[in-house]
Amino acid sequence: MASELKEAVEMELPRLAARGRRKSKDLEEQAMDLLGNHLERVFKLIDVSGDGNLDEGELKAAFELAGRPTTDEAIKKAIKELDTDGDGVISLEEFKAIAWQTSVQ
Repeated sequence: MASELKEAVEMELPRLAARGRRKSKDLEEQAMDLLGNHLERVFKLIDVSGDGNLDEGELKAAFELAGRPTTDEAIKKAIKELDTDGDGVISLEEFKAIAWQTSVQ
């Protein structure tokens, strides 16, 4: 889907590109309907402080629990890339968006 949308944009086919964006958005909504509750449970498990956000320490611990330990630098870089509102932490909505983006790549 993503490659078809990119091709439509590159070929300057605005109607096809618009339809592709709508279809992609519909698929995202359907996926979140199916996975949203599961993702929220996972998020709450990682959010040990219970403040509704994932900070560097919580993300690092989650990576370690998943058997994929990483460096502090890698965690900082990940937050910088994934934190769409710039508040320095990952919210539930950002977490869900990350899940969607990684699933369609």
